[in-house]
Amino acid sequence: MGSMFRSEEVSLVQLFLPTAAAYTCVSQLGELGLVEFRDLNASVSAFQRRFVVDVRRCEELEKTFTFLQEEVRRAGLALPPPEGGLPAPPPRDLLRIQEETDRLAQELRDVRGNEQALRAQLHKLQLHMAVLGQGPSVAATYTDGPSERTPLFQPPKGPHQDLRVNFVAGAVEPHKAAALERLLWRACRGFLIASFRETEQPLEDPVTGEPATWMTFLISYWGEQIGQKIRKITDCFHCHVFPFEEQEEARRGALQQLQQQSQELREVLGETERFLSQVLGRVQRLLPPWQVQIRKMKAVYLALNQCSVSATYKCLIAEAWCATRDLPAVQQALHDSSSEAGVSAVVHRIPCRDMPPTLIRTTRFTASFQAIVDAYGVGRYQEVNPAPYTIITFPFLFAVMFGDVGHGLLMFLFALAMVLAEDRPAIKTAKNEIWQTFFGGRYLLLLMGLFSVYTGFIYNECFSRATVIFPSGWSVAAMANQSGWSDNFLANHPLLSLDPNITGVFLGPYPFGIDPIWSLAVNHLSFLNSFKMKMSVILGVTHMAFGVVLGVFNHIHFGQWHRLVLETLPELVFLLGLFGYLVFMVIYKWLRVSAAGAASAPSILIHFINMFLFSRAPPTGHSSPGRWAGAASGFTALSGPWSLGHSEWSSAHLRNRGAGLSCEMRGPRDSGRLPARWHSGSWRPVPFSPRIPYAGMSLLSEGPWGRSAEVVQSALVVLALATVPVLLLGTPLFLRWNHHRHLRRTPQLQDEVKTGLLDSPDASVAGWGSDEEKAGHPGDQEEAKFVLSEVFMHQAIHTIEFCLGCISNTASYLRLWALSLAHAQLSEVLWAMVMRIGLGMGREMGVVAVVLVPVFAAFAVLTVAILLVMEGLSAFLHALRLHWVEFQNKFYSGTGYKLNPFTFAVEDQ
Repeated sequence: MGSMFRSEEVSLVQLFLPTAAAYTCVSQLGELGLVEFRDLNASVSAFQRRFVVDVRRCEELEKTFTFLQEEVRRAGLALPPPEGGLPAPPPRDLLRIQEETDRLAQELRDVRGNEQALRAQLHKLQLHMAVLGQGPSVAATYTDGPSERTPLFQPPKGPHQDLRVNFVAGAVEPHKAAALERLLWRACRGFLIASFRETEQPLEDPVTGEPATWMTFLISYWGEQIGQKIRKITDCFHCHVFPFEEQEEARRGALQQLQQQSQELREVLGETERFLSQVLGRVQRLLPPWQVQIRKMKAVYLALNQCSVSATYKCLIAEAWCATRDLPAVQQALHDSSSEAGVSAVVHRIPCRDMPPTLIRTTRFTASFQAIVDAYGVGRYQEVNPAPYTIITFPFLFAVMFGDVGHGLLMFLFALAMVLAEDRPAIKTAKNEIWQTFFGGRYLLLLMGLFSVYTGFIYNECFSRATVIFPSGWSVAAMANQSGWSDNFLANHPLLSLDPNITGVFLGPYPFGIDPIWSLAVNHLSFLNSFKMKMSVILGVTHMAFGVVLGVFNHIHFGQWHRLVLETLPELVFLLGLFGYLVFMVIYKWLRVSAAGAASAPSILIHFINMFLFSRAPPTGHSSPGRWAGAASGFTALSGPWSLGHSEWSSAHLRNRGAGLSCEMRGPRDSGRLPARWHSGSWRPVPFSPRIPYAGMSLLSEGPWGRSAEVVQSALVVLALATVPVLLLGTPLFLRWNHHRHLRRTPQLQDEVKTGLLDSPDASVAGWGSDEEKAGHPGDQEEAKFVLSEVFMHQAIHTIEFCLGCISNTASYLRLWALSLAHAQLSEVLWAMVMRIGLGMGREMGVVAVVLVPVFAAFAVLTVAILLVMEGLSAFLHALRLHWVEFQNKFYSGTGYKLNPFTFAVEDQ
């Protein structure tokens, strides 16, 4: 098989890299992204490896790059993406990049420091000007002539007569002003006068660059001791204290001088910012390619640390996993990289007993489906890959639960828009996680919407409304004409019978999908329940049987021929002998039972139960002609690839209800009521498919098999039960016999077998069986140990899981019926509670357009939120469970690990 249906062949190769060309060779392998290196120094500490010094230098450079990147972001700039694919630089360029980076970083630190110092100095000048600008009015109180605060009597002469008023002026942050004022008053005991004012304009903070307001203060006091207290308190509050002249003339001169200094500082600051922008421009130009190159260089050295050094120290030895078909490309790349060193690198395959990694190449289309499979578990090496089959089965099972033409079309168009715009950079680089989830599964959504449109046509539902594409297959006109229904008869008989055996009553099955007349039936839910329930069982048994058949390809590929007889064959017999026969009975009943024999049609459920009990119920009698005036049809509602012939039949009755007729389909144990309407000169009743009473006869007793059918049914039950011990004991006993057979061989024969295994062209591929089979394989001492109890326990778990799983998994597929019913009913309820009410209000009010706008808006929002998002997510999760549990566990172990190649693709992003 190709790599899509099975993982590619992967080989373990050994690389001999010349010391002089090892860096170039590994760098070229990183550009190709084809090999996964194995760590040959797992027991060596990361600090003791050969290239640890080079790795540290790269890490130091990355720290410097982080500083430069933060400075660029701080300036409100963005780093452009690197142009083109940059190769890993040669080792000699590391010193050059380090020197240039350190010089740029130091230059940026100096310029940034000078800028911050200039801004801090300018900020202080602005605060000082604000203090001087608001000071004169306060100082005038103490320096000018008498005022209302001047005492009337002069203070007495004495030792304090020489005291003069002093001033302390400065600025403090607004949130500290109140605390500063209280503390000054309490510490100085009121021997001061303080004035606090807010600056008229906010000043730019020198650190954050944000505008902020400040509080300027002017404190007048007497005495040197109080002045010392005031200075200590202002220092504790980190206040900016400035000199304050008492004379107004001096203050004006100082203010003019400060304005001149501020202007000069602004000019110097402008030149500094221009120089800083030049430095940041160089950083923007040089940093992106350096980041990519250093990351690649670090990755190369980390890969070289996984290599072992030869005894002569002339080459490095590496081991790597590589796809077999990529070996020529790897050899050519190593030859080209090591040609300059004079010695070519050597590549050759080596045998290995470890399980190789799994490699499955994907495309844009298959990536989302492969992700669904890998979420369950990465497949074992060379195991059958379920992803190709999931491309069809997953959207189809989702559509069975989500079938609606309108809803599927909306999902299809949404996914189609993403597919058409997938190459736009803005779409790819979107950071929203929800959008990334939808965009990653765009092709999955595309098929899910497309399949939902198909099943919507099958169900004949478009936003819960049926569409009349073809004429209905039912007509009341023929029944009314041939039965002679008169007005008097209709008045006296509220219940009228429809007989599909009468010509023209049932014209045949609808050409495609469900007949639209069922949408008018009151009991259409009963018919759809019967149809969808049986359809779910058929799809489930088919899906599970397909999973068991896929296991055959695994056994054949791994050479486990005994599993075909001891596991696959019993599993198929058990599954198809019981539940496959149930599917056969459903289809046989659809094809064989007609309207004439509807009264005696048996129940499949009772018949299936009697099959397990090996009993045959005696006939309970047939319906009398008086009770069954005629057999009416629940008609075949499907056609084309879904055409299953006539279904279940019963009598049909019309009920006269005054202004119109209603149709009621009645059987011996069930009845339903449907409206009948006048269409084109004829009454069109809604047909009904009721439950059929079990008549006690075998479903196949009157068929071509006759009484031999009971023998076949008993044989199927006995054969299915007989496969259980085969499935339970077959594989453990065979492995035990095989183990003893190998132990009886001579040691020479064992050496020959081992030598032949090592000399095989692909020794790493041979013999990847299950765990219990490995226990009996004498490849080495660990595998030679065979424990029968462990093997038997493993097989017992598998047997119990499969036998009980056939029953529970078959019942689990009924979720297709349940969710399809829930989706249809939610659509119907949403239409009835929103659109139908809105349309009725429009007719009464006469403002149809005005009413329908908000009604349709509400209907659209609820449709998207509930039916598309919530119901879609629910159907998606149930389809996911059906694939993981019911389908993949029949053949898929998912115990492998992915091939993680050494590549620079991630470094370039």
